[in-house]
Amino acid sequence: MIRVEDMRGFSHLAIAKSEDGKRNWRISDHPVLCRDAKAGEEQYGLEDPRIVWLKEEEKYAITYVCFSQGGPLVSLAMTKDFETFERVG
Repeated sequence: MIRVEDMRGFSHLAIAKSEDGKRNWRISDHPVLCRDAKAGEEQYGLEDPRIVWLKEEEKYAITYVCFSQGGPLVSLAMTKDFETFERVG
């Protein structure tokens, strides 16, 4: 998972894949997590994802930074497949 900045300067999160983790990276055509302009804390975008596998819950926890007029905040999302996400906080 990587941060990508659009032409307007807003950041979102996308998936990047590589066969060997070193070369020939492919970045998804579409963002997987975008800022929610209606949610004040995500007003300016998302970045800096960190991913942890939660064995007991059989899903991944993703912490990331979101930005607003009030400054940066840490947020949490959950996923099993990196296609659907549940924003937890």
